[in-house]
Amino acid sequence: MFSKVDAAIQDPRWGDHQQVCALQRGRGATLLAGLGLGAGLGRIGGCSDCLEAPVGTTGFSPRISFDIARNNLWGVGHSISLRTRASTLDDRVLLNYSWPRVGLNPKFNISFTGLYEDSRDVRTADFKRAEGSAQLSQRLSKATTLFYRLTTGGSGVSNLKVTEFALSQLLQPCASACPR
Repeated sequence: MFSKVDAAIQDPRWGDHQQVCALQRGRGATLLAGLGLGAGLGRIGGCSDCLEAPVGTTGFSPRISFDIARNNLWGVGHSISLRTRASTLDDRVLLNYSWPRVGLNPKFNISFTGLYEDSRDVRTADFKRAEGSAQLSQRLSKATTLFYRLTTGGSGVSNLKVTEFALSQLLQPCASACPR
């Protein structure tokens, strides 16, 4: 909530019993935004039944991201943030809401998070994922905090690029030769 806080004794010549402390504070930024540009370079695509490029080809994927956050909502320390990323290979959206000191009790904080992700044209498969979660934290002491979480979501896979033989081998239980 504050970006800078300075504290100083106003007149140090006074006795120990009557000292005045002066505080100077600077309000923190309430709205933060960010923009990012980038690219990915690597093996993209591939297929399980073709001979010309079974592991994909070298490809280029431009990427852009945009983030925005609002701190100190309603003057009570709540915050909300949105983080996004888009490229030719994947899209992602993450929304988070944080509520500190639930019911004005400094021991409890709660947060809610939502996520959506869509990845495509990777070497193994395309997939989509959606997830939501809520978390309540309870501070018992300086060293001990309890977390209560509830998470739900779903995912789906399409355009599978792994042969059924390889998939059945990968799903086999690990024998005694597997590293631990």
